[in-house]
Amino acid sequence: MNDTSNLSYPGSRRIYVPGRLYPDVRVPMREIILGDTLLPDGTAHPNDPVRVYDCSGPWGDAAYEGTAEEGLPSLRAAWIRPGGM
Repeated sequence: MNDTSNLSYPGSRRIYVPGRLYPDVRVPMREIILGDTLLPDGTAHPNDPVRVYDCSGPWGDAAYEGTAEEGLPSLRAAWIRPGGM
């Protein structure tokens, strides 16, 4: 597995959006900052940031301290089995 601990994406930041069905679920997104659009008359039109799904997993979160050897936390256990684990 590649070491992604120092991975950064200039011009963007990782944000979390609450889930629609389960608002306590934090969906990782990457908010990409866009430059202004220059119009033919020389003026600039600002563009809103664009959000895309961040598929880097927990390793994209600077606060995550787990390792691949430990595996992922079982966050969905309570949804899968009645009563959780």
